[in-house]
Amino acid sequence: MRGLVAIDSPQVESRGELVQAFAEGSKPPSEWLVGLELEKAGVDPDTAEALPFGGPAGIEAALLALAELHGWEPVEEDGSVIGLVRDGAAITLEPGGQTELASLPAADLHAMAAGFARHRAEVRQVADRLGVAFLGIGMQPVTPLEAIEWMPKGRYAVMAPYLRTRGALGHAMMKQTVSIQCTFDYADEADCFSKIRLAMGLSPIVTALFAHSPLSGGTLNGYKSFRGHIWTQTDPDRCGMLRGIFDEGFGFEAYTDWCLAVPAMFIIRGGRWVPLGGLPFGRFLEEGFEGHRATLADWDLHLTTIFTEARLKTFVEVRCADSLRPDDVLAVPAFWKGLLYDAGAAEAAWEMIAHWSFDERLALWHAAPRSGLSTKTPDGRTILEVARDLLSLSLEGLARQAVLNDQGRGETIWLEPYADRLLTTGRSPADELAARWAGEWAGDLGRLVAWCRY
Repeated sequence: MRGLVAIDSPQVESRGELVQAFAEGSKPPSEWLVGLELEKAGVDPDTAEALPFGGPAGIEAALLALAELHGWEPVEEDGSVIGLVRDGAAITLEPGGQTELASLPAADLHAMAAGFARHRAEVRQVADRLGVAFLGIGMQPVTPLEAIEWMPKGRYAVMAPYLRTRGALGHAMMKQTVSIQCTFDYADEADCFSKIRLAMGLSPIVTALFAHSPLSGGTLNGYKSFRGHIWTQTDPDRCGMLRGIFDEGFGFEAYTDWCLAVPAMFIIRGGRWVPLGGLPFGRFLEEGFEGHRATLADWDLHLTTIFTEARLKTFVEVRCADSLRPDDVLAVPAFWKGLLYDAGAAEAAWEMIAHWSFDERLALWHAAPRSGLSTKTPDGRTILEVARDLLSLSLEGLARQAVLNDQGRGETIWLEPYADRLLTTGRSPADELAARWAGEWAGDLGRLVAWCRY
């Protein structure tokens, strides 16, 4: 797991300490890892309704069963089990009961696949024991927002009222969306921002490429990635596309200054979440708040509330993919690894989109969730046409990295099946799911659950 926030932490004395913390994340390529943060939707297998927190077939019971059967250590808050840790990995709860696996970063995709296979088996065993299901899908498909129970975490008790003031769909983001995030390392400042710039620039394309949330409220919602659309209506201060990333010379100092200007939601003191009411972190650093002074742990916590399509901690995190069916999950880190960890692939991918203006990028970010692969890019090509070239570049990048498993097979095996299916059919997972829902499934929720479940 990356980015655990330490509660005991020294006070921040200057902005330079924050800039230096990003610089200290630099690593030589020989030490680069790949991380996976994978969310799933817990549901009743007959109705696809969201699971409650409590009860014999609730989210807490599933966490306790994972602890009992597989050696996870429970994490409690105010007497409720709200997470698990084991060997550097963690399972945490999103606000509506979505469970997120933050895996221990792996040296390569083969190692990641082995850990993911173990996780799949554990989740399925617990789900079968409790009579529930966990779905790889980009959004809770049936339960209305107001009927989804809030998880008992102090963080969300502060976030919920704050985000209600910032965007029309902030609560939908918290309780209904389900995603896949991946993390990557960087060699130095220039490499870091080359990666973030490419990841953010490609984010609308990746949203369409891995779209998987065409259902909500038990019906087709008119979007390929309704999850992606929700993020456009959550909080303009901290979400979406960061204009400065595309400016020449943008680096650790500029990124630090932008994060300092973002309103802070909370800090932790004495085991309690203290709301900051949207005070910019920079002002908190300079002036304090009700006798509290900013610490490095506060800064780390603040960075977890930066929700741009790609973001920086001491690694680069890319955030723009819907959660997918289990067999497709590893295509997401594979796609990114092929581009971000191969200089030739990264350069060629950037050349494809470098000339787009920020307004064009922003318009594409808003359009892609609805029209998916058929969305027109600023060049007049469809996202499907651009994605075809990007998938080819990624596969070439993975092949050049030449990381082989015990059978002598390279990491392309984790992307090729997904790429072949998408390019042969011209359909994303959302297109496939919507066609089945309206066709052979005829709205059968049991078939939906069977299609997406772990």
